[in-house]
Amino acid sequence: VEAKETAAAIILQSSFRSMSLVRSYARQRAASVSIQAAYRGSIQRARFEDYRSMVDSVTAFQAIYRGLHQRKSISKKKESATIIARTWRSHYARSQYLQVLKAAVVLQS
Repeated sequence: VEAKETAAAIILQSSFRSMSLVRSYARQRAASVSIQAAYRGSIQRARFEDYRSMVDSVTAFQAIYRGLHQRKSISKKKESATIIARTWRSHYARSQYLQVLKAAVVLQS
């Protein structure tokens, strides 16, 4: 009887230690997963912050470039309009001069 009780106690203690170790391992694994998730999350947040900063920088650069390009385009259109107006005024003045010259020749002849 005593040998059976000793064997049963050993089995009981072994089972208890086994369950205790399984629970301990599960808690440690959960803690490990939690720590890893927090670390990975912090790394991803830092990477996203770097990405966001890069996107903001690129957006600012694009705005500056587009503004510069637009100002050049407006300047070119203004210059073209000035040339057209200058050419028209020159043509008109020349035609007026030629009319006056023609009238002077007619009067002198």
